[in-house]
Order: sequence, then C-alpha cells, then structure tokens
Amino acid sequence: MRRTALLAVGLATALASSGGARAVQQPASPCVAILVASSEETPKNGWGTRFSATKTTDLTFTVLFLQGFTGEHVVELRVLTPKGFLYQSMTVPTVVAGSASGTRTVTGYPHPVSVKASSRFAYQGSTLWKVDVPFPVGGTEIGRNSLYGTWKAQAYLDGAPNPCGAATTFRIGP
Repeated sequence: MRRTALLAVGLATALASSGGARAVQQPASPCVAILVASSEETPKNGWGTRFSATKTTDLTFTVLFLQGFTGEHVVELRVLTPKGFLYQSMTVPTVVAGSASGTRTVTGYPHPVSVKASSRFAYQGSTLWKVDVPFPVGGTEIGRNSLYGTWKAQAYLDGAPNPCGAATTFRIGP
C-alpha cells in the first residue's frame, strides 16, 4: 500500500510538471516510474510489491514515460539484489510514440536485440507511454540460492550514467 501511495504521488508530480494547456517547463527526466507485475500474482492490469519465487514465473517491469517523450531510445534496467549487488542488467531498444520493427545493435550484446514498441498508458486522465521488460524469476538463481528480500530496479536511458527516474523496490519471498 505504501508503494502505491508513493507511486501515485510520483506520477501526480510528474504529470503536473508535464502537461496542461499552458507551456510548462520540461522536467529533467522523461522517466516517471517503474511498475512491477506478475501474471500469476497480480490481477489483470494490476501492480504489486510482493511476489513469491515459487508462484511467479516472470515479473514484468513496466517503465513509464511522459506523454511528450518521443523517438527511438535504449532503456537499461538494472535489478539489484536485497544486498545491493547487481543481479541483472537488461537493455532494450524502444520506439516511443511510433511503430517498432526490426532489431538494433546494443553495446555489450553479441547479437542484435529486437525493438520493443511502447504503448499508451492512461492514468488519471493523462496519457503516458510504457515499455514492458520481462524478468525471469521461476527456475532461476533467486529460488535456488534463496535470494529473498527487498529488491530494487532502476532505469537508465540512452547510456546515461545516472538513473532517469526514481528506483522502485519490490519483495521476493519463497
């Protein structure tokens, strides 16, 4: 519940600074938030903060961007273990507010990576853009090595050294 309240405040702040009928100063980052879901544990179109390694096959990280954010970009998600170590980095090329097709070369990947299309996401009368990134849980080192506790996910945009928005936390238990 606390995460839901924080998400609502963060989205409201970002939306307030991004839209309206008058020209408003563009916020420093187009990233709004990262939501976490599991098809096995959260209701359809719902988000969660607590997941079970034995009930969840994959989590889906949904990175939200402001409405005016357009073009082709590369989003990197860094997922940190409960002890703060990098568990996995996932980089996906994406096209925001356009059609995606084909593959792109991504630094550090041996083969081209498929471009993910963004889609519209309605929130309190505003339109955001979202990009979904799958994160395997079932049958991974998480369950085999009891990596249970509070995890963190951070989004980075276009190779920037700093995260493009606030990190999100979620809990994985047995």
